[in-house]
Amino acid sequence: MKAKFKQQLREAGLKVTGPRLEVFGFLQKHDLTTVSSVIRECAAGADRASVYRTLALFRKLGIIHDVVAGGKRMIELTDRFASHHHHLSCLECGRSETVSDQALESDLDRISKKNGFRQVSHQIDISGICARCQDRSPR
Repeated sequence: MKAKFKQQLREAGLKVTGPRLEVFGFLQKHDLTTVSSVIRECAAGADRASVYRTLALFRKLGIIHDVVAGGKRMIELTDRFASHHHHLSCLECGRSETVSDQALESDLDRISKKNGFRQVSHQIDISGICARCQDRSPR
């Protein structure tokens, strides 16, 4: 995956720099994260402005995309760099869980075709209360 990332930068006429590698490495380890988390964790290798510029560049190149999960704006690697998935977001604790479901993908494909629509992409975030928070809440 890192080789694909480096190749994409080079094909865009860009250099593979330390801060870009650091931000990409952080994103590889964290499925869904906030911009502030990236800045906080990558602060040692890149200043705040460099991280913002790097994230803007990654968006422009299609390396990352924005996701609204649990009502919060988050970022994650695109399907080019991570397997396609969806999110379950807890409205109580804010935790998001990644889920993949081939049956869901087949249904979405079938629905698109049935309606004469060529699907390019989709994002699904299911908001609710996770098992941990359900256990903690009085019934």
